[in-house]
Amino acid sequence: MAEKNIWWSQVGSARALIDNIVGNLLDSGVSVILTVPEDMPWENNFDEIVRERLYASAGRSPVTICCDGCETMKDFTALALDQFCKRDHRIRYRYNRPIGTFVGENPVATIHDNVVVVEGAVSGNLQWWADFVRDYTRAAEVSSQDGNGKHGTFYIKVKEGAEITPSREVVHIEYSRAISQYSRHAFYAVAAEEAGCNYHMCDYLVELLLLCCGEDVELGYICLKAYSEFLRSPYKVMTRIRKSFGRKGAENVYDNDLFEREIFKAQLKTLFPLIEEFRLDFIQRNEKIIRDSGILRDENVSDPADLELGTYYYYRDRLAVPEGLKDKLKRYREYRNRLAHLQILTNEEAETILLRK
Repeated sequence: MAEKNIWWSQVGSARALIDNIVGNLLDSGVSVILTVPEDMPWENNFDEIVRERLYASAGRSPVTICCDGCETMKDFTALALDQFCKRDHRIRYRYNRPIGTFVGENPVATIHDNVVVVEGAVSGNLQWWADFVRDYTRAAEVSSQDGNGKHGTFYIKVKEGAEITPSREVVHIEYSRAISQYSRHAFYAVAAEEAGCNYHMCDYLVELLLLCCGEDVELGYICLKAYSEFLRSPYKVMTRIRKSFGRKGAENVYDNDLFEREIFKAQLKTLFPLIEEFRLDFIQRNEKIIRDSGILRDENVSDPADLELGTYYYYRDRLAVPEGLKDKLKRYREYRNRLAHLQILTNEEAETILLRK
């Protein structure tokens, strides 16, 4: 399975994120600052797709500049003059003017009506880039040689944690807001089916991955490939994979107690409804037996659905049902009680419920 291609090309909000970036840069003439998590899934593949889309839409490759090593305002100013300003005009620059405005009035041809991909930006210098792009765009719109207001756009991707002042010239896109949990759920569901996971186990596995891997679907996919072992011992497998692949996962995976809390949430969401489904099915199939037994009269209720599994198990000897069904009634009563008291079921017990055994 080409999991990275499925994630970035077929999953709704992931594909829409790339569409949004390319549309702003090329169609709307608006620069983009994209903030992404530390463990962005398949990040290199994402970068390649964005560049390919820009090339396919614009007919030329974007301009790439790297700002690694730039630490002071003087460093960034020198970089802007060297990369973006006409050579014979650089000497005219005075430091009391915004560098973006000066570049917008004297741009090199390579950034005119093109996309500039900035590499090496970090959260600490992001506001400088936001101010530079804003000032450049406003100046270029006024002073463009052909009078049509065309200008270059900038694409800057940095890790999360930066705050910037918004402007009409620069849109700030946040990966964490752009990618929906529904998309992660859909991706895991498809991947679990292709990995051969039992259909009935898929929902539980997907919930575990969503809770334990957070936004990092690449980490989730690695866990999913070892789904049998992951379901038996999720904390052990997650810890091993995180260390082996150098990925962080959700904040709740660093402590076994917190991790177990997430397992409980997944079990409550996926197993509890199945236990209730068994209760209702038991009542529906045996309603006449229940009414004839006198249990409803003794419990002072008229509707069999008002009684819980524990009550039916208590009166099991008065119910003319097979012994195997009474054993199942006992198991499901115990499962329900343990979940109701915040106790985690074993993988074997969870599997029993999921497979309707």
